[in-house]
Amino acid sequence: MKIGGFILAIGIAILSLGILSINTHVDNTFTLTSKPLEINVPTTARAYINIIENATNVSAYVIISHDGNNYIVKAPYTLILSHGSYKFKTYEEGYFIKTRKIVNETETLPCGNVTVQKVINQTTYITTHNLTYPVYVHLTIYKMNIVENKTITQIIGAILLILGLALTILERFNFL
Repeated sequence: MKIGGFILAIGIAILSLGILSINTHVDNTFTLTSKPLEINVPTTARAYINIIENATNVSAYVIISHDGNNYIVKAPYTLILSHGSYKFKTYEEGYFIKTRKIVNETETLPCGNVTVQKVINQTTYITTHNLTYPVYVHLTIYKMNIVENKTITQIIGAILLILGLALTILERFNFL
């Protein structure tokens, strides 16, 4: 094989690497505990996360750290991930609780004063930093490129393909 065929083969291989990607969905679910969850996303991956709370009457808040920035989000929450390191940590949990309060009231009646107990229903919002219900982080990787910069790889592959084809034709007719 001469140099034209070799450059043609390399051009086809590099062009193929620039065009192809892995499109199989990969799903994984993590449970947030007192320890933070760290996820490193490479530059070739395309992914998103769903933060889900387990209880319907509980509001869970999660701190997301990325590139030195901290965000507090309320579950359920969806985030498209860019490349870099992510850190997920539970922040607090809040829920409403119904309580009954008994109040003694004195009423003045024609026959005298009477103490009456009244029951007052109250709704109180409770916040705590200790989560009692689990919070799930559902990670979905929906695409994985084979190379980091597809455009440059495709351009280099096309140039090598054209150059290899031209050299192969010139070698075939003994111009080189």
